[in-house]
Amino acid sequence: MDQLSYAFAMWEDKGWRFIHPRFILIKTADSLLGQFITSDWFACECDIKKTQTFLILGVDKKATFSEVESELQDKQWKLKDKRWKKIKETYYFMLKPERMAEYCEQLEKDNETTGKLVLRGNFNDPELTLTGFIKPSAVSKLCFTLPSFSLRLRI
Repeated sequence: MDQLSYAFAMWEDKGWRFIHPRFILIKTADSLLGQFITSDWFACECDIKKTQTFLILGVDKKATFSEVESELQDKQWKLKDKRWKKIKETYYFMLKPERMAEYCEQLEKDNETTGKLVLRGNFNDPELTLTGFIKPSAVSKLCFTLPSFSLRLRI
């Protein structure tokens, strides 16, 4: 774990879009926490009618983003491929349209425009939290920013 840094990516029509600052990491006795500290690092507008897919990648600290991007784009969806040289861990998150609709309804019910959305990753181990807000001027659009994650350490 001390040899890894963690990167964030989201699927777009033509492939993975990597967010270039890596997560700021905090290690506790039994967890690893990662967070972006400013919305300038990541903000996206999502169509709530389309499934959104996110990745958290544990990568070799010495790897450049171009090396990681190239490796992942070559493998596409084969996240379990053990032959990767730079990518050591992959955590996959899907946000379905039904979940986004429920989230929007809850925000409206609570008379809020912003709130936290927690997603469970593969194997229910990591949690990805996104700050979401409804974009008032756009119909069926939801915006996300400030990703953070929590991962239990296997000690």
